Amino acid sequence: MCVCVCACGISGLFPVHLYFCAGILNGMSQLLLVLDQSEVRKIIKNCNGVREYIKVAEHVETLEEQATFAKNLTPGLTTTTRQVC
Repeated sequence: MCVCVCACGISGLFPVHLYFCAGILNGMSQLLLVLDQSEVRKIIKNCNGVREYIKVAEHVETLEEQATFAKNLTPGLTTTTRQVC
């Protein structure tokens, strides 16, 4: 068995060291997956809010109402665009 030192400064016997690094990578992978799922839930929540607000368009009749509708819709669409892109 060979002794090695990784970039993080941990040294040890190769198989034990490899097992330790695999555990770290597995933990980080699980953390990133949870964060990704959280971000997806945020995007879906925002999209649902925008979708619900779009239903208001059926009741818009005047030019003032159209301006208000667009003004109120813009932040939700901007947030969704930033989250997705």
